[in-house]
Amino acid sequence: MQLTVNKTTPAITWAAPAAITYGTALSATQLNASSTVAGTFVYTPAAGVVLGVGTQTLSVTLTPTDGTDYNTATSTVQLTVNKVTQTISFTAPSPVTYGSAPITLSATGGASGNPITFSILSGPGSITGSTLTINGAGAAVVAANQAGNATYAAAAQVTQSIVVNPASAAIAVASSASTVLAQNAVTLTATVSSPAGVPTGTVSFSMARRLLARARSLAV
Repeated sequence: MQLTVNKTTPAITWAAPAAITYGTALSATQLNASSTVAGTFVYTPAAGVVLGVGTQTLSVTLTPTDGTDYNTATSTVQLTVNKVTQTISFTAPSPVTYGSAPITLSATGGASGNPITFSILSGPGSITGSTLTINGAGAAVVAANQAGNATYAAAAQVTQSIVVNPASAAIAVASSASTVLAQNAVTLTATVSSPAGVPTGTVSFSMARRLLARARSLAV
């Protein structure tokens, strides 16, 4: 009687590798299959290859040194390749005064090639492109964003608060007469001006802490 003893297919141990970031070449960190049977491991893709973003399949073929008793064995694992992160550097401009010239915003981002975009989250301002126009006093909160692409993830939003101080005002007072008798009335006119435009509000006239009159609108 004859007994046929078939070859054994060796078992391969190969745990799924940890995720990597796009641009990282395959190395022994990912290509680390092992077996209790001695032999040669050949990987596809090979070490040094840079894979695209997404879930990629790695495969290995083990050719046993003892080809008489062992078959060739194969195994596969999945590897996740993540997008490259981007970081925005955005420094808040120095405080400004209402009525000052528009501000040119500046920020740097990642290597995706996409531009940094700015927007107003709150406060007295409007943005066109990278130019911030102030339209009142307070705090203008500006957001900076950068989109991603096939290999770069969108950058985390960065915000900055820009302090806008109130504009100063100048008052010029004129009298209807240079000299008057004590019993005669005199008309006082106040002209208020500001680099930010014509202010609104009320002007009060007083002398030696005694209120003389109250103008309910400004003369301009």
